[in-house]
Amino acid sequence: ASVIQQVSRREADIGVIMICNNEEIRFEKELAQNNLAFEEIFHDEMVFLVSANNSLYLKEKATMYEVLQYPYVYYKDSLTEEGKTLFAEHCDLAYLQTVCMKDQASIKKYLQHSQATTVAPYKAAKNNIYLQYEVLYPIRLLDVDWRCRIGVVYRKDHALTREELFLLEKMHQQAARA
Repeated sequence: ASVIQQVSRREADIGVIMICNNEEIRFEKELAQNNLAFEEIFHDEMVFLVSANNSLYLKEKATMYEVLQYPYVYYKDSLTEEGKTLFAEHCDLAYLQTVCMKDQASIKKYLQHSQATTVAPYKAAKNNIYLQYEVLYPIRLLDVDWRCRIGVVYRKDHALTREELFLLEKMHQQAARA
């Protein structure tokens, strides 16, 4: 179940989600239908990650078309209809090779040993040990403004506890330092 579904069904009091600009309409509708609030912690840009096996490695920027010439690796249901639509604006989906992985560790391991690409929010990714040691390298897009908002979702009828408010404050402070 998605984080939104878990919070809506009271399986979790709060959850951290990422909303990309190409998915905002769907997310806003889903939040409203489930009587959920979204509090943004920080905003970011989406970047593609590649390993030294990819010819785009160490290239600062590339077009979406260039990046999608390589297999695209994604996590579970993270390749949404909105994502497919965005990709279709830049390549023929019939020729896009995709690989679905069960967890983030599998994606990173796969990327290290292939020419594949994946996406991640830049600020979140730059603190990743794989990027710090240049095992993976972030590539910004030249032709697409692909942004995201990372934040916390909770039920509007749920009064946040002191601990949850403390956690939110710490998340805001951490984001401000990034």
